Amino acid sequence: MALMIMYVRRCSLLVVAFLFAGVFFSSLVSAHAFETDGNMTVILHVEPDDSPRAGQKQQLVFFYKDATQQFTSKNCNCRVTITRPDGSTSYSGLAQASGAQSNELSYTFQSSAVYGLTLSGTPRSAGSFQPFVIRYDVHVTPDPLRHGADTNSILSTVISLLTVTASLTVIVLLGYYALKRSSTSRR
Repeated sequence: MALMIMYVRRCSLLVVAFLFAGVFFSSLVSAHAFETDGNMTVILHVEPDDSPRAGQKQQLVFFYKDATQQFTSKNCNCRVTITRPDGSTSYSGLAQASGAQSNELSYTFQSSAVYGLTLSGTPRSAGSFQPFVIRYDVHVTPDPLRHGADTNSILSTVISLLTVTASLTVIVLLGYYALKRSSTSRR
């Protein structure tokens, strides 16, 4: 009986660990995008969930990391240019300061495609930081309500199913090992 209780505890811990790993790794499928120009590294986060959808308003949030620590978003003329796949400009304007080290912009991508996004920053007061130009490719997926499931949700589902399958396989193997071990110890 003590062996069975120990087996259940081990299995429970393994199931929790595998489920946690599945949730953790499936959320990493679409991570933040970061690029560097000189001393400036900029992380782009797209709300919601770093998975921009066509036809829906998105929040583009830029987080800055200046190696010289001289940058503040309030001291930056930060201009965003969004380019369509055909090369035409669909937006050009300033990103609004949303914190000491961040800017944001609301934007609606019209169709699913890969858009070019360029963020350029020049200091409002000379010499406060080095000017920079950062470029991103933003992969916009169709709106799932209008076009069915998108690639990210399918990939997340597959990863979750693989994690559950691996968890169950480990439980079965541990159970087999525990039963085999208890039967050999009784002999």
